[in-house]
Amino acid sequence: MAMHMEAEVPGIGAVGCYAEKQSPLCGKRKRQQKRLEEEDRQPRSVTPGALRVLPQDEEKERAFTRNFISFLLSKVSKETDARYMDSVNACDPSKVAAQLESVLFENWGFNGQSPESNEKYSSVFSCLQNPANKELRRQVLLGEISSKQLVNMSPDEVYDYLF
Repeated sequence: MAMHMEAEVPGIGAVGCYAEKQSPLCGKRKRQQKRLEEEDRQPRSVTPGALRVLPQDEEKERAFTRNFISFLLSKVSKETDARYMDSVNACDPSKVAAQLESVLFENWGFNGQSPESNEKYSSVFSCLQNPANKELRRQVLLGEISSKQLVNMSPDEVYDYLF
């Protein structure tokens, strides 16, 4: 329960918690504070392809995830053999990374949102980061393994790509 505290200020009248009727200055400060609080709650940016507006920290997390996945997929051009080189060079790692991040976000929220999302993101990052998973990275980049398939793979399915 809120307490009502007032003080009598010469020339202004009663000021305090509920004094906006007596003092226009007090009411103006409260309105400014309320407006600032509402602005702080407003989302800061829009992510293309997202169905909702995201606060700035979520957008930063998603951008980091896209950039990290793109970095991992860009390794494919350095580690693939000549028979796949034309196909690999025709693919854009940043577009594939955006698709994969979007699927992760749709299914698990943003990275760091919950222990489950942390585990899933870490699993996908580890799969793509593992030096032994060259074939998996190549297939993800070329679209032979879709983003949805990768996100839903079991550890045993990922293990099949090690050899």
